[in-house]
Amino acid sequence: MAVLLFLFTIFLCVVTINEACWCTQAHPQSRFCSADFAIRAKVLNESWDNSSRIYTLKVFKAFKGGKKIERVAEMQSDTGKRRKNVVQVTTELDSAACGVRLQISKIYILLGYVENQHRRPYKGKKKLTIESCQWHSLWNDTTAQQRRGLKRIYGKYCLCNIDKYCFKERPELCKDLIQGCHLQGSDDRMKNCRAKHSYCVKGRKKCRWIAPQKADLKKCMSA
Repeated sequence: MAVLLFLFTIFLCVVTINEACWCTQAHPQSRFCSADFAIRAKVLNESWDNSSRIYTLKVFKAFKGGKKIERVAEMQSDTGKRRKNVVQVTTELDSAACGVRLQISKIYILLGYVENQHRRPYKGKKKLTIESCQWHSLWNDTTAQQRRGLKRIYGKYCLCNIDKYCFKERPELCKDLIQGCHLQGSDDRMKNCRAKHSYCVKGRKKCRWIAPQKADLKKCMSA
């Protein structure tokens, strides 16, 4: 009986791990560089389709992937005509499968990917997807440096290697990354404060951290 109980406990643990959404910690700059799109948008409504949750968004600003978003929005319209700057994004219904829950009428920064509608290798209808492992946040919760990074900095320095794991779609591109901003070994507070108040930029020979508002970084570290 004891052996059976032990095996059953192990089974439950395995199921729990498999059903949970596990994400690696990454700097917003890394998330931005790995994403297909990055937008500031307002949630208009929410609907469901099988195992997916669908959000209709009003896009105020596309920091990355604007053309891709426009093409997907045109595909989403049955008539080929669409409401200006309105697009749908899809996420898993279950949070254990990395689904994202958004609040109606709230404004968010959302990063995500463009995928085939039916997840098949041929070209067809595309959809915009978001997941809890990718950067998503209420816009009012983002810092001034994160907003500046989205507008002008993050995309300019995607060759800088920040995180332990490489998020490039093609693994061979990871070999070209420039070192200098590793966060391995840093405590969670340092990683969190770097994410809020610092960028990794390329110098003459390697990448380095810069914090335009050092007082904000110092205050974050001492909090």
